[in-house]
Amino acid sequence: LTAEAIEHSVPEDTAEGSFTHLVLYGQSPTSEQSIPAASVELVDTTASVSDLTFLDEDLDGLEFGGAVTWAEPQDTSQVLDYVLYLAPAASFAGRSQVGSSVAVGGNST
Repeated sequence: LTAEAIEHSVPEDTAEGSFTHLVLYGQSPTSEQSIPAASVELVDTTASVSDLTFLDEDLDGLEFGGAVTWAEPQDTSQVLDYVLYLAPAASFAGRSQVGSSVAVGGNST
């Protein structure tokens, strides 16, 4: 017998607060388990690029284009790929993706 995997997502930007584990309890129509069915320690990983540079090679006014380069983080084990965006401000609100994603190890567009 093979059990089919059930997936549930934790919403993006969920505050870590004082939480250290994700805990799963089974529940029936009449009660909830008193002992967790499973738990996993939360590990919040980060991997930030550095030395982001852009050289505008488009000489037309109000237009730009050119190479974007960056230095990858030391540990890329949790990085799937990189996605470049244009944004009206550093807050990233209203951003728009530029091109397709870039594979780890391909640190330029």
